[in-house]
Amino acid sequence: MTPRLRDVLVGLPVYVPIRFVYQSLFNRDAILRRKARRQFYSSFLQPGDLVFDVGANLGNYAEALCAVGASVVAIEPDPRNVKILRKRLKSDHVHVESCALGRSEGSADLRIASDRVDISTLSNRWAENQKADWQGTVRVPVRTLDSIAKEYGIPKYVKVDAEGYDAEVLRGMSFRPEIVSFEFLPEDMDIARECIQLFPKCAFNFVIEQRSRFELNRWVSSEEILPALFDLPKTVLYGDVFTKNLAGPVS
Repeated sequence: MTPRLRDVLVGLPVYVPIRFVYQSLFNRDAILRRKARRQFYSSFLQPGDLVFDVGANLGNYAEALCAVGASVVAIEPDPRNVKILRKRLKSDHVHVESCALGRSEGSADLRIASDRVDISTLSNRWAENQKADWQGTVRVPVRTLDSIAKEYGIPKYVKVDAEGYDAEVLRGMSFRPEIVSFEFLPEDMDIARECIQLFPKCAFNFVIEQRSRFELNRWVSSEEILPALFDLPKTVLYGDVFTKNLAGPVS
């Protein structure tokens, strides 16, 4: 399905069945990825759990979270994506917040790529490392995870995919959810290192790209997770580190 056709159909009752038929014929992997994503989230989330999806983008992950019965706050700064999210995620269990997140509240210039609707960032450093046609900036409000939690409650899971701004997002969180995830890029592990250092007493695991499964057979300490990430094959382009808030030692 082309992006143009998707944007026309999304939010209509026919969108999901048409997408299924199209992907059954031309993109079977997309159906398998959605199924795997739902199964993965259901392994640690229960119906009614509150989730913050930071950097919700076009809503693929929020859709999967809703499918397992979670209540989702989808947070997205790019106004292009917000329009799609509000049409796509029509449910009493989903709230779309049109803002960026950071360590403090205010406003900031969001860099937007004209050739890719899925790319925008507050990080100039991250933008310079991406092959994208940056068309300029748009001024967006910036909130904190603390302010979102004050409005909606403490979530069980916080998913962060903030295009190089993950550590700044997490510095705006004084509470500790049961589970947090953030993106890592093997070509630039400094951001992942910063994020890991924010959770010194947590256990860690990780997911590679869209495999939707934990790669380690046990949760490891903050001292062990970085060497495991550095040992990944050069073919791995990205992934997500998961932290688990433990009361006791890592097992």
